[in-house]
Amino acid sequence: MGVAWLPARATLRKPVKKSASKPQAFEVSGHQVLLTEENGVWHVAVDQTLDPHRYESAADAWSAGVGEADRLERAAQGQARG
Repeated sequence: MGVAWLPARATLRKPVKKSASKPQAFEVSGHQVLLTEENGVWHVAVDQTLDPHRYESAADAWSAGVGEADRLERAAQGQARG
């Protein structure tokens, strides 16, 4: 059996980078939750503040965004009472 070889003109290609998905915006407790995905990694921002964490699924990012929106809402209600 012969040894496999590459022609002199063969080149290795870099992996194709997937483009980012269109952002998905939702309103939760009066706050804007924005989900984006790029190369299989999900990100979330609440009221234009990006969460520094990276999420493996849209569900995980969504859950974090809803939790942050709820926390912000509770904090605002606490300040209104105080």
